[in-house]
Amino acid sequence: MATNANDETKRRSFLREAMKVLPIDIQNPDQATLEYAARMTAAGAVVVFPSDSCYGLATNAANTEAVVRLYKIKQRPFDKQISCIFRDMAQIKEWGEIGPKEQRTLERNLPGPFTFILHAKAEYPLDSPSLGVRIPNSVLTRSLSNLLNSPYTATSANRGGLDPSYSLEDIHRQFDGQIYQPDVMLDAGRLPQYPPSAVIDIRDGKKQIIREGVARVR
Repeated sequence: MATNANDETKRRSFLREAMKVLPIDIQNPDQATLEYAARMTAAGAVVVFPSDSCYGLATNAANTEAVVRLYKIKQRPFDKQISCIFRDMAQIKEWGEIGPKEQRTLERNLPGPFTFILHAKAEYPLDSPSLGVRIPNSVLTRSLSNLLNSPYTATSANRGGLDPSYSLEDIHRQFDGQIYQPDVMLDAGRLPQYPPSAVIDIRDGKKQIIREGVARVR
């Protein structure tokens, strides 16, 4: 069941004292901080985390109620897909249709700064015919994946239509005063302003570039 505005206001009041902003080192993340973020993500909280480009919003992609709340935080239309971060190829295959050509493309380019679009299997919990998959080349994101049983969302930490966020100050400016807000923030300071990941549709063995990125697909 989706959370309504009144329930969310009560929830924010209840959690206000417990909400945390935790410092983290992208290259050498503290294990206790990672484990806390993983527990919160698995439980359906929305966690701000530093990705390989900008700050992102992580929640348990297998928890549809948590994903609905994430959409409300971003003020993103529900018909606009969000991608997910996966641990490895085996985990991607649980939700995505992968033939020999798709597998070769994924193996050549991941981990890396790409989002690949696949046909989704019936097991994919987000009720979409397609699936965006990521394995960033990032110590932090891969460490978080190793602590979770399910993929987690990889969408950027900004309201729909606004620029990606590269610091917590950017995030506070975008979400201040909004009813729906993230629960936990992992603060790695101001991130370098790399472009978002390249988005490439590789369904049916083809390669269609949807969005250019910092690297070319092989």
